[in-house]
Amino acid sequence: MEKKLSIAIPTFGYPVSVVENIQRLLKFDRNDIEIVLVDNDASGKQIKDYMMSIEDERLHYYQNECNIGRSNNMIRAIEKADSNYVLLMSSDDELFPNAVDEIMDIISNSPDFALIMGTIRTNLGNTAFSKIESGRYQKGYEALNILPFLGNLIPFVINKSYIHTPDFYDLDETYMQNRLVLSVANSGDLFFLKQDLGRQIDNMSDRYSDTMPEIFANNEDLSSWNTKGCYYAPQSRIIQLQSELEIINQYTMRGDQKIKIVDKLVSRRIGQLCEYLVGCHDPYLIHSSGTAGFMSYQKVFQMFLEQMEQYFQKIEADKLYFFSGRVRDIVNNELLLIEQAENILKQIAQSQVYIWDVGNQSSKLLGMLSLMNIEMKGLIVTEEKSREYCKDTPIVKPENLSGTELILIPGLWNDFIIRKLQAQNIKNYHFMDRMSKYLAVVWCSSLQTEESIKEYLNYY
Repeated sequence: MEKKLSIAIPTFGYPVSVVENIQRLLKFDRNDIEIVLVDNDASGKQIKDYMMSIEDERLHYYQNECNIGRSNNMIRAIEKADSNYVLLMSSDDELFPNAVDEIMDIISNSPDFALIMGTIRTNLGNTAFSKIESGRYQKGYEALNILPFLGNLIPFVINKSYIHTPDFYDLDETYMQNRLVLSVANSGDLFFLKQDLGRQIDNMSDRYSDTMPEIFANNEDLSSWNTKGCYYAPQSRIIQLQSELEIINQYTMRGDQKIKIVDKLVSRRIGQLCEYLVGCHDPYLIHSSGTAGFMSYQKVFQMFLEQMEQYFQKIEADKLYFFSGRVRDIVNNELLLIEQAENILKQIAQSQVYIWDVGNQSSKLLGMLSLMNIEMKGLIVTEEKSREYCKDTPIVKPENLSGTELILIPGLWNDFIIRKLQAQNIKNYHFMDRMSKYLAVVWCSSLQTEESIKEYLNYY
């Protein structure tokens, strides 16, 4: 039977996850799919023997003669696929069978599509891309208008007839999937599935196993990522952004549409600078990023602004569009929020601090502030109920407040809470919404040793 869908998995490391993934895929009761596994481990020590022992004609195992890098291996996996319709996924992704059924229907009824995507359940328990409505999006601006909101785009289905794979080799792309998606989004329509496409498992214990640790040793990258630095580091984010913009610049669309897409791409990357400072500010990533020591938020944002202003000034010289002033405004607004977080931290150090109870968000804020050695005087509640997450924090009713306290509300502006605070004549309060993240940015930027960050990393 002709294979209508090729499931392509470029792999390196993750020996446990990739074996489990192959076992799940081989349980699919379909003969019109193939599984293409391209192994970047030239030693063959991890999975080769197991894969060669599988007697299922749908599985095709290939081993590279040397580690060709993550990006090149992704392209090779696409090239090895027999079908034009290639579902690209990571070693530790899980694909849902019902999603494959829906994908097959799209292939049969609309063979000219460029992309198929869908919501993805994450290892944190939420659903990525949940705000994108299912349906068909026309090629060009309509498809691009939702793409900038997508972070890690794997798994997805790409119609490889729209790309010339040799052009994608040796581009040193940390996230080659972004280049692939953006490159075909002007060639055919995007379909967004009605149901979850799959789940990202992200088996970190597998990733850092003794079999193949993903670390740098003697300046050699033992992982399948690029050797020029940590893929989460600001330097890499800047390179990724400029690569994406180079593709967008080739699109033919109205100037206002192009500016809207550029704005979304830039804003997303700036948000990831904060994620780096908070979630990836650890010894492994610091040592692998090519920088000496830890980076403060001032240094990170200054680096981004200088390099991106230079980039946009070149664009403006060719009169494509004007954005250097806008990128400075976006960065300055982000820095303003961080400065507000610094002021809140100063207030916390000088005030009697209480947290308003809004459930899990309050628990998370309590935990984060405890890491900063900030003592909470109490949790403000409006109704009696069990609160297992705050056993060591005194419970306080709003009417028992004196009006001199500092109140932190972990959430968005809330009229009910405002009325309660006004009734007690409390004027010193902050709705933390995004501020919780910026508090973490400020605090993590102040940590200068590996030991000082470990406790926060474990919590995060």
